[in-house]
Amino acid sequence: MNVRTTDFEWGTNLNFFTNRNSIVSLYGPAPFKGADGKIVMKEQDDRANKWFIGRDIEEIWDMKVLGVWKTTEAAEAAKYGVKPGDFKLEDTNGDGKYSDDDKQFLGYRSPRYQWTLRNDFSYKGLSLSFMLYSHWGHYKEYDRAKNNTGFIDRQNSYIIPYWTPENQIDDHARLFSNNGSIGFTNWRKANFIRLSTVALAYSVPKAISSRAGINSLKVYANVSNAAVYQPNWMFWDAEYGNTPPARNWSLGINATF
Repeated sequence: MNVRTTDFEWGTNLNFFTNRNSIVSLYGPAPFKGADGKIVMKEQDDRANKWFIGRDIEEIWDMKVLGVWKTTEAAEAAKYGVKPGDFKLEDTNGDGKYSDDDKQFLGYRSPRYQWTLRNDFSYKGLSLSFMLYSHWGHYKEYDRAKNNTGFIDRQNSYIIPYWTPENQIDDHARLFSNNGSIGFTNWRKANFIRLSTVALAYSVPKAISSRAGINSLKVYANVSNAAVYQPNWMFWDAEYGNTPPARNWSLGINATF
């Protein structure tokens, strides 16, 4: 309890969560040809499933997106089989082609930190409470930025920006863009803080309610999913993705006679 007086009370509850893991072993040691050509017994990573010994199982291993190729970079883009308006990937070893050897550890699919904060206030017969919670430090797939799935020229959908020669933005590709010679996922930060619930209630003094023959009377109003702050995510909802939650309101009266 933060504050407690004759008429006023204020209480706060804060919870903080964090989770870490590391892959210790996968399939055990197996024969492996070293750089010197000798066969040694060594446990290998599982690149197909993107599991790496000593790494978090939720860690992202993928191509790093540097932006979108500009019209002035057409010749360089052509070396990788793409053209201006397509996403530019990092060729980490500089060999002029994309392969798994160019993939990097980019972040995590699961939140690195989670917290909830609840505050309760009461003043005489009036009470107010609200709860916030947050997921922070993780990424989600955002391949809509590629603008190359579905029938984008024949249907109404969520408005997504797209690159054009006149508007050479750096975070969304052209319409019907080319993924190039290697598959990759476009990842975006999915941090958010959600105002989950707000509840307001008033207990009518018994001296007043009893005049109407009511022993106790309370009126209340609640709202769930009141608001969300998501500074880096632009498509619907950072937590729920394609199915954003509804905002629900409720009004009511509790009376006993």
